[in-house]
Amino acid sequence: MLKISSSSAKNIIIIYSLKVIASTVLFITLLSLLFSFVILKLDLPLDYCKYFSVVTCSFSSFFVSYISIGSFKNNQLALSVISVVPLILFSVINYFIHGDNIALLFVKIILIVLLAFSSAYIRVKKK
Repeated sequence: MLKISSSSAKNIIIIYSLKVIASTVLFITLLSLLFSFVILKLDLPLDYCKYFSVVTCSFSSFFVSYISIGSFKNNQLALSVISVVPLILFSVINYFIHGDNIALLFVKIILIVLLAFSSAYIRVKKK
């Protein structure tokens, strides 16, 4: 387990940031591919895409925060919330581009934060 010290803080922060960005892109891409395949194969209406986006962002937030805080010993709750900031920004930008329902955006953000908290809690209880 890494403990942040002043001498190696720069490298740890860079590795943490790269881990967060890479895992966010990976999980959003994989889950989007999976749910688009489900919509295509089951011939579901495209209106379900916005609901699948909530599930995609929620699962991604759980896995991103779980993976990104794995090497830290302290402040895992704060780091898990910081790790889902790119996902929240992605959701807000996606809302402004597509103009979906504002309530859906708030549900998505609340689920992202709650699942990041639960991921940190599971990680802390595991140790």
